[in-house]
Amino acid sequence: MQLSDLISIAGLSNLETQGTDAPGHDITGIEIDSRAVKPGALFCGLPGSQVDGSRFAQAAAEAGALAVLVSQGASLPAGLEQQVAIIRSPEPRRATAQLAASFYRPQPSVNLAVTGTNGKTSVADFTRQMLSSLGRNAVSVGTLGLQPEGLASLPPLTTPDVVSLHKALQAASLADYDALVIEASSHGLDQRRLDALSFQAAAFTNISRDHLDYHADMEDYFLAKARLFTDLLAGDGIAVLNADIPEFPRLKGMVDRHLSFGSKAQDIKLFEQHATPQGQHLEIAMAGQLLKLDLPLIGAFQATNVLASIGLLYAIGISPDELQAAASDLKGVPGRMETVVVEDAPTNVLVDYAHTADALETVLKAARPHAKGRLITIFGAGGDRDKGKRPLMGQAAFAYSDLAIVTDDNPRSEDPAIIRQEVLAGMGENAVEVGDRAEAIAFAIQQAGPDDLVVIAGKGHEQGQTIGSEILPFSDTEVARQALENSRK
Repeated sequence: MQLSDLISIAGLSNLETQGTDAPGHDITGIEIDSRAVKPGALFCGLPGSQVDGSRFAQAAAEAGALAVLVSQGASLPAGLEQQVAIIRSPEPRRATAQLAASFYRPQPSVNLAVTGTNGKTSVADFTRQMLSSLGRNAVSVGTLGLQPEGLASLPPLTTPDVVSLHKALQAASLADYDALVIEASSHGLDQRRLDALSFQAAAFTNISRDHLDYHADMEDYFLAKARLFTDLLAGDGIAVLNADIPEFPRLKGMVDRHLSFGSKAQDIKLFEQHATPQGQHLEIAMAGQLLKLDLPLIGAFQATNVLASIGLLYAIGISPDELQAAASDLKGVPGRMETVVVEDAPTNVLVDYAHTADALETVLKAARPHAKGRLITIFGAGGDRDKGKRPLMGQAAFAYSDLAIVTDDNPRSEDPAIIRQEVLAGMGENAVEVGDRAEAIAFAIQQAGPDDLVVIAGKGHEQGQTIGSEILPFSDTEVARQALENSRK
């Protein structure tokens, strides 16, 4: 595609372009990493929190880029305009999203999204599962990567970078997947990674303290998430909002059309919920009908996630009868209240991704009815992240567990012993500290009896542990499975 045509299709014809005659040449790809640039590429040098990507414009030109896109006031090397076309934009992140979506075509025609501190992955995956059971080819994007697997490679980030995202969506569309359900993180929304997508429906699950290492305060965090509804929801799109959270009235006031879900909702109301040996039973009133669901999902909070998924699909015209049939086939999401299955296991173990105080409290409250004996929790806090939540996580674990074991999560560049002490500051004197995560899991299982329930929180589906600059292979599920097998022997 010629650069001039690409700019026009993306609706960016007002951009300032200077330099060589590259606008008349064919662009072969778009990159935001200069190391990935190949001859003919458009390099987008985006401003970052630590480094401005425009610093790598010269390297991109030397690698064969035909053009570079930078912010309006970016300082570039003298004479660069003799080598490449230079595009300046007042909103380079948004421009990059629009260019990537226009270049990597086709894209799915139905776009759904979910934001919130907790529940995004489950809502996205449940929605994809239900669409698939109804015969729609749907993909989900988020911390589990691109699902179903095999269509394209995506990094396991809540919201991937804009170029990787649109490359993956093109691959999915070419494979006849016409519906997308995506997790919209506050980072991704703030950094305009989703700005080329228009959503027919978008859900808000909840909000609690997280990512205050990035956002200035909770208001900034909330407004970043609210962009999904104020800026990216289609003109006739529907917001699917949790009526049980304090932010519901404010969110409702931001949109023209909405559906409410939850125990206090008018539209999708949870009437009945109780735990069963296999999971839970729900009764939901909507559109003058009563939906009865028996779900193999452990954790009362999963009902909220299911309701959000039902709301997203009802918003795009799927009937209550179809929704009841589709929801009855739901399966749990990896690393979300996931049972570690070992034949004749000496105790019961759940793995969950909960890595905030609110999520940890929610998970432990949900796990309690399934523990005939003690509830034993293993958890930690990640390094290079919001330090303020560490003692709060300690408080939650100590308050809702019979035995709380503090261990390492992903310490990254920080001293893990210091992180553990900051977590322990929120706990009582009888909290247990076992730094090595594998040893902590083995210790907990050794302590547990047949009626006890062990919850391993923080990493969920992750397959690695980040220590320093290295990602070492580590799976909570596999380590727990091995520990159960060893204990059984």
